[in-house]
Amino acid sequence: MGVFVLDGSIVMSFVKNTGLFHETMLKHFDQMDVNHRGLLTLAEFQPFVESLNLDMELDFGVPVPMTQAELTLKCSSMFDLFDTNHDGFIDAGEFESQLREIFEGIALGLGQTSVHLIVNDSSILKDVAAWTTGCQL
Repeated sequence: MGVFVLDGSIVMSFVKNTGLFHETMLKHFDQMDVNHRGLLTLAEFQPFVESLNLDMELDFGVPVPMTQAELTLKCSSMFDLFDTNHDGFIDAGEFESQLREIFEGIALGLGQTSVHLIVNDSSILKDVAAWTTGCQL
């Protein structure tokens, strides 16, 4: 785990570095693809969604845990968004394409505002931070 400072220009530069972005997305995709078929099932995708800490809703800024049923529904909804051809699987291209859109949205939302992020060791954002500092974290 670590604390890193990022702003929109850093995130956008990472996305625009197409080779690095592709390599990073493929690395994370391969880590999730436990059966090595090149396709993610909902069961393989769910830990990724759970790692995003989407299991908390905010009630006036105070985290409120979701029920397991709510978390399962959120995972299923995100899976459907990533599975753009609706074949019941997420391939590496779909994964990369959706995360590109998400990261571009994050970059635009941040603008020049710097934010401090606490990221876990398996986070894609940790790879962004490592790239900006020029070291392996």
